[in-house]
Amino acid sequence: TGKVLIYGTLSNVSVTAQAGTVDNSSTETVNTQASAKAYGISSYSGTLTTNKIGNLQVKATGGTAKGGKDEKLGANQIVHAEAEAYGLRNDNSNGTMTISDVEKLTVTATGGSSQGGSTLSGVRNWAYAYAYGIYNNGTMKTGNINSLQITATGGKSESSDVVDTFADVHSYANAYGIYNGKGNLTVGDLQGVVISAQGGTSIAKKSNVTVVATARASGIASYGGTVNVTGNVKIITSAT
Repeated sequence: TGKVLIYGTLSNVSVTAQAGTVDNSSTETVNTQASAKAYGISSYSGTLTTNKIGNLQVKATGGTAKGGKDEKLGANQIVHAEAEAYGLRNDNSNGTMTISDVEKLTVTATGGSSQGGSTLSGVRNWAYAYAYGIYNNGTMKTGNINSLQITATGGKSESSDVVDTFADVHSYANAYGIYNGKGNLTVGDLQGVVISAQGGTSIAKKSNVTVVATARASGIASYGGTVNVTGNVKIITSAT
């Protein structure tokens, strides 16, 4: 809460999150997570104001999560190796973020490796990736954006080769230039926007497994509130 003012230019700033390796050898149902989240500029409430952003790079990479295969108790095990990366994030309906011009913003998210799982039912093997250039749920205003490069790549997710009844195996990738959840967002020029998403690899070794390896790339996605682009727009998207 409160107010944050950043004067001058944020130039050549790099933020990186890299998850490690988690190997589950428990005989009970234990959640195994090797997930990574990275934030360039993030505000949860209050007021945040910055001058020009020169070059901001944000990168998140999921690690390796190995699920146990000898559980005797419980079910619905989580084996996660996902990645989430945010360039500019305003995640509160009462929050206000004001950003001057953005020269270059690069955001990359890469899913990790989610391996195996329980001998029980309901295992969630997830190695998905989310990348957001601008994520808004409050009130946000930016000046001109000259370069916005967002890339999401799904990882590798595979079910147990023993029993994985009604399991989920996900390695999808979602990339957004602008994601407006329920707030009000105003942007000047929106130039040099390149959004790329590539689904990962999902492997089901047994039946009754839900497999997802999709890709979604959106230049501007609004699920509520308003998005107002007052300048010129040039957006290129690709999803494979």
